[in-house]
Amino acid sequence: MALYNGNGVGVPEARGIAVFLDIEGNNPSTSFFEGFANTMGGSEYVGGIYGNQVNFGNNLCTDSADDEKVTQLVIWGNQPIVRSSFARADDAPNYAPDSVPCGMAVQGWQYYLGSGDYPDEDLVSTLGFVWTF
Repeated sequence: MALYNGNGVGVPEARGIAVFLDIEGNNPSTSFFEGFANTMGGSEYVGGIYGNQVNFGNNLCTDSADDEKVTQLVIWGNQPIVRSSFARADDAPNYAPDSVPCGMAVQGWQYYLGSGDYPDEDLVSTLGFVWTF
């Protein structure tokens, strides 16, 4: 569905652009991650996972750490939340997301959960996978 919807809104099919699966509040099984990685691995997109990397990390890493397609997923974590209020972008913390148990890189970090008129605040370690329109 993500592949179809990505094409439908004009996201270019280009190797390196990530399509993220938001799993906030869920803890999918190892086989789910393997299926998602295999589906995304067969496309022009890179698979991305967004959510609490501390919670989903154990299932992502159990047995999957040896699966090359799983290790190619882009991880955008939301732990730890280090701000209790909105701040200016130039006052962002140093990049320090919690790690995933098997050592996969966390390439994006949401360090503040926005509310009302205030947006979430995020940092990324690389912009290579981000596409904007």
